Amino acid sequence: MSEPAPRPASRATPFLPLVGPLARLVTHAYYRVTVAGPRPAVPGPLLLVANHPNMVFDPLLIAAALPRPVRFLAKAPLFGIPIAGAILRLAGCLPVYRRQDDPAQVQRNEETFAAVTAALAAGAAVAIFPEGTSHDAPAMTPIRTGASRIALAAAEDRVPLTIVPVGLVMADRDRARSEALVVFGAPIVWDDLRGRAPADADAVRELTARIGGGIEAVTVNLDAWADEPLVTTAEAIYAATHPVSRDPADRVRRLWLATRWLRALRRSGDERYPALAAAIRAHARRLAQLGLTPADLSEPTDLDTALRWAGRRLPLISAAGMAALGLLLVTGPMIVADLLTRRATGGRQARATRHLFVGSALAIGWWLALAALAGLRWGWGVAGALVVLLPALGLVGLAVQQAWAARLHQARRWLLLRYGERGRHRLLADQAAIG
Repeated sequence: MSEPAPRPASRATPFLPLVGPLARLVTHAYYRVTVAGPRPAVPGPLLLVANHPNMVFDPLLIAAALPRPVRFLAKAPLFGIPIAGAILRLAGCLPVYRRQDDPAQVQRNEETFAAVTAALAAGAAVAIFPEGTSHDAPAMTPIRTGASRIALAAAEDRVPLTIVPVGLVMADRDRARSEALVVFGAPIVWDDLRGRAPADADAVRELTARIGGGIEAVTVNLDAWADEPLVTTAEAIYAATHPVSRDPADRVRRLWLATRWLRALRRSGDERYPALAAAIRAHARRLAQLGLTPADLSEPTDLDTALRWAGRRLPLISAAGMAALGLLLVTGPMIVADLLTRRATGGRQARATRHLFVGSALAIGWWLALAALAGLRWGWGVAGALVVLLPALGLVGLAVQQAWAARLHQARRWLLLRYGERGRHRLLADQAAIG
């Protein structure tokens, strides 16, 4: 006997306005988040379609990046978990009934699609992950038809819907304080399909293909994870040796192009590919040993530049105490969480989720313990104040700590390049040849 399926979320979504601010707090504490591309400014019905590389972080990143509330479609079993299900309903999430979860409930997706169409008709922003599940594959998995059928159903009800692809790009998704890019693409062109019915298989197939192409254009899709260093180094060398835009969305576009061209060279049997790939990998290894990037090699190393740089960063010295607070209140618990989850099975995305939950639990427990100790010593009024202040102080301290780390890296780079001129010129010559 199958378990009772969750009811689609009602219109009562009191928690929805808080999702964005809370998502920004969580994602910016865990990752170094950059939002790029033409962020949707339309106030009306909006359907966001995104890749799904990192489980619970993916909806959080989208909610954090958009300046308006977003409702999400989530797999139905999550609504059966007591606390999680209540939170999902309060946040306006809607259940999706997947065949692999319970084949008997799949027909209930019609209820969900009706609820989504009603939300869109009311002017809501709704996000969906058309791959259907989160995964560790180096490229997107085949796109499913749910997003297309939702869009066509909305168009049938004369909802003026805009479809916007979103790319989530994370090289080290399971490492705290690594880079996470949220890239908004150009809206999907589908005016010629708006008059077609959701039951029109050809229209569904065509719109699904356009949605897949839109998401692919703002993501990086590799043949294998082993190609990742090759592609990222190739793009970094190109950017260091040619005039390019520094916009993160343009960087993702260059990574996309590098992936396509290297794949084409490899598959065509072009005799230039093995030598080029070997040169790029060798250059990447040499730079990694020195802790440098292709762009670092062209940085100025004269004394005037160094003195001006040091003068502008003197105020950071006065913030050393805040950096120590960041280490004590946030970084310390996350390091312990990393040690506890390092050997966890389930892939990189599962490890990142475990790291987040374990780290958050440890940090909150640590803050409460410190507040309780203060309460025993100075009274429970002080403890109550610390419960509010410690998370804020920890996050501010974390930001200062990250600034310190970046400045120390820059100082080390200057010393390395200044007093290693011969090696630097050799690396620059190799890089120019590759570029």
